[in-house]
Amino acid sequence: MHTNLAALPDDAARVGEADQADDTAVSKPDDECILGPIYDLFAGRITRAYGEDLEWWAETFSDIGAVTMGQVALVCMSSWPFDRKRGEPGIAELKTELVKRARQLLTNMTAEDLEVLQ
Repeated sequence: MHTNLAALPDDAARVGEADQADDTAVSKPDDECILGPIYDLFAGRITRAYGEDLEWWAETFSDIGAVTMGQVALVCMSSWPFDRKRGEPGIAELKTELVKRARQLLTNMTAEDLEVLQ
């Protein structure tokens, strides 16, 4: 897998550090860390990412719109360097939307939920 979920913030009360918790010291995982399980899901290495299946994540494609989806498809189908360059904005937009969905899911997860994902 591509992500280290142990690096995600833990519930301070659960680990016995409630008195020492400092919200400013907690860093949130970067986008590539967030995308790791989604890549694994798309590659068929796992069946769920952040508790959701491939069908749920595939809804993101319809959220990015036809022009952006066309750019993503172009990168997938063409080996021409100029086509790949033309599709970069679509790939970036898709990644942004996937990360946005993942962060929304992570916000609603408890420390115990996060442990299950590891």
